[in-house]
Amino acid sequence: GVQTCALPILADLSREYLVLVDGTVGFPLVGTIKVEGLSTAKLTKLLSQRYAAFIKRPVITIGLVTPRPVKIAVAGEVKTPGSYTLSMEQGQKFPSVTDLIEKAGGLTATADVAKVQVRRQFQDKQQVITLNLWELYYKGDQSQNITLRDGDAIIVPTASEINAFNVSQLANANFGININEEIHVAVIGEVSHPGTYKLTPDQSQSSAVTNGSPAKRQPPTITRAIQTAGGIKPLADVRKIQVRRLTRTGEVQVIDVNLWNLLQQGSIQQDLVQIGRAHV
Repeated sequence: GVQTCALPILADLSREYLVLVDGTVGFPLVGTIKVEGLSTAKLTKLLSQRYAAFIKRPVITIGLVTPRPVKIAVAGEVKTPGSYTLSMEQGQKFPSVTDLIEKAGGLTATADVAKVQVRRQFQDKQQVITLNLWELYYKGDQSQNITLRDGDAIIVPTASEINAFNVSQLANANFGININEEIHVAVIGEVSHPGTYKLTPDQSQSSAVTNGSPAKRQPPTITRAIQTAGGIKPLADVRKIQVRRLTRTGEVQVIDVNLWNLLQQGSIQQDLVQIGRAHV
C-alpha cells in the first residue's frame, strides 16, 4: 500500500522549480525552503531529510536547469542609470561593480569613485558597502571591486570638487568616462564666436605614437572649447573663467578656473575636462 501511494507523489515531485528572488523554493509537502547559498549536494541532503517524513528512503536528484537572470540597479553619476537584467549561463561568473558601471556607459566627469556604494538586502536588512575604486585603479585592489548579487543597487555619488587629473585618469579606465562620443558645450562671454559647439576627443592625440605605443586619448578641455569658439577677445579675464555643469541630480556645479596659471606656470589642473557650459 505504501508503494502505490508513494508513486503518484514521486511523480508530482519530478519537475522544475523556480528559485524566487528571496532565494527560496516552494516544494510540495515540505513547504518553502531557503536554497540560497546551498550547493546541489547540500540541497539534495536537506530534501532527503525533509521528505523522509513522507517517503520511505527517498531518492532525490537535483540539477540546475537555467540560472536565474540577475537584476541590478545602477544610479548616480553614470551615463545611463537604470535597472539591468543579465542572463546568466551555467558556469558564468557573476558580474563585478565595474562590469555594471561599464555596462551603464561608464562614469560622468562629476563621479566620486572613492565613495561608490553597493546596497544589498541581507537577512531582511539593507547592507551598505562603500568602495574606493581608486584603490582598484592605482593598486589593483580587487577587494574594492566586489562580485554583485541579484537585487543589488550601485550608487555612484557626485564629487564635491573636480580634480582635472583624476578625471583624466578615469578617461583611461575601462569602467571610466566614455570619451569616444562627442559632447555638447556652450561657450559664451568674451570669445570671438559665442555659441554651442560639438567637441570630440582630440584625434591628433589619439593617433600619436610615443615610444611605439599609441598616446592615451583625452576628453576635450576648456582650452579646446575656447579655441573652437574662435579664441578669447582682448578684454577677456582668463583668471575668472567659470565652468557650469549639471550633475545627475540636476544641480548646477560651478567651477572657478584660472587659465592664467596654465599660461604662466603650466598648471594643467586648470585645464579641466569640459562637459558643461563655459563662461569666459
